[in-house]
Parts: sequence; structure tokens; C-alpha cells
Amino acid sequence: MSHEHNDVEQDPWRLAFRALSEFGPATVCAIFEDSRFGAEDMKRQAPHELCSRGDTLLTRAARLNQQAAAAKLLDLGADLEWWRSGVFY
Repeated sequence: MSHEHNDVEQDPWRLAFRALSEFGPATVCAIFEDSRFGAEDMKRQAPHELCSRGDTLLTRAARLNQQAAAAKLLDLGADLEWWRSGVFY
């Protein structure tokens, strides 16, 4: 395994993105709080190999019906206008 691959796998954003489909709301919300994502992280879209639709954390939470996680992301500053801009289709 290359060092670059390991860095990608340890990326907090990627870990949080994957957690949405692997853990319940309490764990996911705690991950979001601990990660302290900034505005750019909230707008970041998943690469194709992670999600073919290019979801953001918020759109992924909505798509998976993780309502508590979506609410937490909004509390932490996720931009609802970005979400409405056509990313979620």
C-alpha cells in the first residue's frame, strides 16, 4: 500500500462520508462534531470512486435518510443553498 493511498483512506472527510452508510445517527453526529469541518469541507463533493453522484456530506445524509446527521450538518454550517443548487438529483 502506498503512502498516498493511506493518506486518502485516513482523510477525515472520506471517513465521515463512509460513516453515513455504516453507522447510526449518534455515531455519525459525533464524528461530524469531532471533525470540525469548514465551509469548503461542507461543499466538497465525493469523487466518483466513492459516490457516482458526487454527493456532499449533506446530500449523502439526505439520500440515506439520515435525518439526524443532516440536521447536525446544518447546525455545523452546511449550506442549504449549496444543497439546493442541483447537487442532489
